[in-house]
Amino acid sequence: MNLKQNIIRAISVCIVAVSSQFSYALNEGLDLGPDNMLVVPLFHSKAVGLDRPASRVSVGNPDIADILILRASQLYVIGKDLGTTNVMLWDKNDDLVGKFDIQITHNLEDLKQKLHTLLPEEEIEVFSAQRAIVLRGTVTSVAVMDAALTIADGYLAQIQTGTQAVEFEQQGSSKRADKQLVKSLT
Repeated sequence: MNLKQNIIRAISVCIVAVSSQFSYALNEGLDLGPDNMLVVPLFHSKAVGLDRPASRVSVGNPDIADILILRASQLYVIGKDLGTTNVMLWDKNDDLVGKFDIQITHNLEDLKQKLHTLLPEEEIEVFSAQRAIVLRGTVTSVAVMDAALTIADGYLAQIQTGTQAVEFEQQGSSKRADKQLVKSLT
């Protein structure tokens, strides 16, 4: 190797090292999961603290989440629809100070609680799979299965009604054609 190739290799190593530290520093103050993802339940909100002040925010898909800057060091995230999007933050000098993904998921805790309260002897698990709710388990009778499906159906109807209300209020924004909710029991 000649001197020029050694210098280029050394600069490349330095750039990679600095960029990986920069990426980590961008998201230090956020409450992110191991996959650099902020999880927010559908129709709920979350206040998120930042290490560095932000003056501008960009949301990849505003149909999924709304983000407001409450203070320079605090964001307010609202889950509007199921899905995943990305967020980028800039400071007053237009320097990138943060980037992360947001996943809006079903809020399954209410449904799990209802199933446990109304069918305490049954072992029914509840999962979110894309735009669907999946019930899995073994139940004691067909009548219990029907009851579990009816409870889940009521939960899905609430979500669908809430989604339609949000769509009605936001007539000027884009609409997603894939807003269908599904239930199943294995």
